[in-house]
Amino acid sequence: MARAFKLTFGFIGVLALSLAWYFFAPTQLGGQASYVSTRGVSMEPLIHKGDLVILRKRSHYEIGDIVAYRSSDIHQVVLHRIVGRDGERYIMRGDNTTGPDLEHPVFSDFVGERWIQLNGAGTWLNRAREPKSAALLTGLAVLLAGGSVGATHSRRRRRPKTTTPPLPRRGRPASVSPPLTAALVACGLLGAFAVLLCLAAFSRNTSHQMQVPNLWQEKGLFSYRASAKPGVVYPSGQVETGQPVFLKLVHRLQIGFDYSASSRESLSMTGKASLAATITGDGGQWARHFTLASKQSFSGSSVHLAGTLDLAYLHSLMTQLQTATGVPIDSFELTISPSVKGSGLVAGSPLTTDFVPTYKLLMDANQLAPETMGASGALTDNTPLRTQTQAGTKNEPSHLALRLFRPTVSQARVLALVLLAISAGLVALFLASLKLRPDLDEPAEIERRFGDLLVPIGSAQAGWTDPVEVESIEALVHLAERYDRAILHLIDGGLVHHYLVEEEGTIYRYVAFENVLVGSAAYEAAARAQAAAASQAQRSAAGYEQNAGWPER
Repeated sequence: MARAFKLTFGFIGVLALSLAWYFFAPTQLGGQASYVSTRGVSMEPLIHKGDLVILRKRSHYEIGDIVAYRSSDIHQVVLHRIVGRDGERYIMRGDNTTGPDLEHPVFSDFVGERWIQLNGAGTWLNRAREPKSAALLTGLAVLLAGGSVGATHSRRRRRPKTTTPPLPRRGRPASVSPPLTAALVACGLLGAFAVLLCLAAFSRNTSHQMQVPNLWQEKGLFSYRASAKPGVVYPSGQVETGQPVFLKLVHRLQIGFDYSASSRESLSMTGKASLAATITGDGGQWARHFTLASKQSFSGSSVHLAGTLDLAYLHSLMTQLQTATGVPIDSFELTISPSVKGSGLVAGSPLTTDFVPTYKLLMDANQLAPETMGASGALTDNTPLRTQTQAGTKNEPSHLALRLFRPTVSQARVLALVLLAISAGLVALFLASLKLRPDLDEPAEIERRFGDLLVPIGSAQAGWTDPVEVESIEALVHLAERYDRAILHLIDGGLVHHYLVEEEGTIYRYVAFENVLVGSAAYEAAARAQAAAASQAQRSAAGYEQNAGWPER
């Protein structure tokens, strides 16, 4: 099982290094990542001065992406957000700037999109680049390298001491079968992927601010109506918006204005609204103001304003003005002016509005009707319905730009934690299954694993003295494969199994025991055999030290 763990962790290590190289290797070394240490405040509050941003190249970029580009104006890399396009060129702007960048880069100017952001790490990176820090790191590397060389030189002077045969064992757990080993490796790979996904997901914010040109819309609808005697002019007895209002038939006119705000995102608003009218004459030299609906508070996304115009009173004003001035006036202009001032939230971001459209009607001695002609020709904007769109910012979910799919950061976090839990649970299940498996004799296990390398022999040869004891059967198999030798298998008394490899007169041996009960006669016989082998190994080691001229340590 230890070998299976080593194999599993080895695979995990290799995979982790491979994935780390694939995701984080800089482009200067053939990788796909670029590193930018921010120096300004143009992207606050999302990105601060001194943050380290890891970029990844993409095949295309969209409005709202935070992208770094090489500026030919200032000869530096600029990290800003894409807010629009002009043909092949991109319009960039910082979140904390008042207007777009003067430079409009093309696709080839882009370094990459923001992938991972490490707050404050850019400051440490800049410090490491300073001459003093670089010299300190170089000196530390030299010291470590020197210590390593010295340790290697010291090790080369010594011959590894031989090891004595192991104590008799009751048995050892069966080694991991190839399918189970493969399953453990798969769990390790899954866990490594989950760890990397965690690093990528938890190092990024789950959302980012995005500028939207048409985030929400305001709508205002003017209306007027009145009751009249049914007849040829008004068959239904009602005057509707857009119809002329004849002063002989209608004396009071109801004026209305309906305001509403809407968005595909969540929107809430509070504010105050009012409705007024102004009548002007003599080319604007004379004017009179009327309040139709006094200022009122509203909450929500809509408000209704209404008031009444006394047409008889307006007609008398016209007559009085002409009598007083002695100047005939063909018509007067009546302007309906609502005012809506509000504030609130749209898509989680603040909004403000000051909506003040106007609706104009012409009034003469006989009628009141919507104005259709202006000084420069026909009016096209004097309609009852008025709309205007407003820009704003909204929180957009951040995504991870993986090669096969682009999950949101929130989804990636959940997926990473689920994969970690699954891999940990499967490993725990496999380990529990190993504990429940029956123990096998070590010789039987060796036969099962390395039976094709074993050559049974009946007795030891006379020249096989002073064997070098190895610590494990795996080490002996490694020697056999290295020297292209078979492993000789000798059974002593039916209990002690000797595994031997001969190379140029040197015998390498590993000793294993069948299951024996501690304290039994078989155990005592095995212990005596072990003691004899240990004594012989010690004599061999002492003779080697003496011949080499080095004192025994």
